[in-house]
Amino acid sequence: MTRLEEMTTVSMVLIPISGKKNNKLVIADLKGPGIINRIWTPTPTNDSLEFYFDGEKNASLKICFQDLFSNRQYPFIEPICGEGVGGFYCYLPIPYRKSCKIVL
Repeated sequence: MTRLEEMTTVSMVLIPISGKKNNKLVIADLKGPGIINRIWTPTPTNDSLEFYFDGEKNASLKICFQDLFSNRQYPFIEPICGEGVGGFYCYLPIPYRKSCKIVL
């Protein structure tokens, strides 16, 4: 069990940009135990987000970027995820033990 003091806590601002290589863009490559506690963006797209945890070869979580905030895909539902003044937010905790890579 990892002690809380040894974990990395991450809040992410995701803004889709150009520059994908092989039609993929690594938007986060986090090392060590941690938790993503907030994701925010002003402009979610209909691209797919892929989450790779702890060195996985295949993404264990694949979701349309817009569905993080749309209230259509459990557990990404209101009031934890949605749209508010200034953008789209998701406060669903996403923990990982060794690493987390997010690809758009």
